[in-house]
Amino acid sequence: MRIVYGLNAGDRLTVADTQMRRWSRELGTRIRKCTVIHEYPCFILADFGAYRESINKASIHCNAVLIWEGWEEG
Repeated sequence: MRIVYGLNAGDRLTVADTQMRRWSRELGTRIRKCTVIHEYPCFILADFGAYRESINKASIHCNAVLIWEGWEEG
């Protein structure tokens, strides 16, 4: 997916991704907060604090991963 979201380095995102739990057949959703390092044509490189991870834009398009821009520090 070559979609440009217009994210800049330092933008903060909240990421919710659904995943199948191994011990049950139900879907679980985890919500994580990250900072954008760089946006590439097919993925977003994000810093989650202890590690860096790429977020595939095809997963965002298929609603397997949802992103929200910004969050409040509390």
